[in-house]
Amino acid sequence: MTQILTMGRDQLSKTDAIHVARIEAAPSARATAGERNNRFTDMVRNAGENALAAWFAEAEDSMLPSLVRGLLSD
Repeated sequence: MTQILTMGRDQLSKTDAIHVARIEAAPSARATAGERNNRFTDMVRNAGENALAAWFAEAEDSMLPSLVRGLLSD
């Protein structure tokens, strides 16, 4: 699941693109997790390291705590 949320939309299959769009449209924790995931991808691609600490704090309180723990352990 995380992989399709971090991929560029032009790299997704039609089915995956529809799935991601549904997640992003849902007014739920999954949508928030998808938004945070997109922000993380943007930070990595654009070297936004100054925003990383704030992102870790937000993501820890969402559906992404295992991702945060894994990144911090690296």
